[in-house]
Amino acid sequence: DGTTPLWSAAETGEGSLAALLLDHAAPIDAADGAGRSPLWIAAKRGHAEVAELLLRRGAIVNRRANSEATPLFIASARGHELVVRLLLANDARVDRADRSGTTPLMVSAERSRLMVVATLL
Repeated sequence: DGTTPLWSAAETGEGSLAALLLDHAAPIDAADGAGRSPLWIAAKRGHAEVAELLLRRGAIVNRRANSEATPLFIASARGHELVVRLLLANDARVDRADRSGTTPLMVSAERSRLMVVATLL
């Protein structure tokens, strides 16, 4: 499936392990078979601490998965307001749509993620 130890640490929210792996030159944007980077999976799971670490260390904030969804899109879809705020503070593009043309604002509204909608506006 193409996952790396850093990707797995990001998925499970293991911030200390992620930092250790980065200290030992783990590839920060190495994606899995679906094109999802460690930042993308941390955003999906709502792991703000790991997302912040990855951004501080240079992760690409607007990197798209194979579905064209960005970390901001998936965090918005899942209702992870803190991660959404963090991504926006790091220049995430609000206008980046997924393959179907859906933007982060559209998906958060469709899923009644009202706090995220307010944050994106």
